[in-house]
Amino acid sequence: MNMNKEKQLQKIALEEWDHFKSIVGEKAIIRASVVMLRRNGLSYGQIERKLGISREWACRIYLKWHDATVSEKETIKRKLR
Repeated sequence: MNMNKEKQLQKIALEEWDHFKSIVGEKAIIRASVVMLRRNGLSYGQIERKLGISREWACRIYLKWHDATVSEKETIKRKLR
């Protein structure tokens, strides 16, 4: 992504949260929040309470992100060989 566009999005996120949420969508915010919270050591139960979503949904979101990340890293490793 263009660095200037990234900076613009960061500015909107910091200064106009509701506008930012409408741009990226609430589901994307929830997904990013689950990944961030899980990487910060919260359990699925804690995430469930904090975000008001089911443990199962939190688990599916995180595992889908994790699998995609691992797959991407493996693809990069193969290309570098």
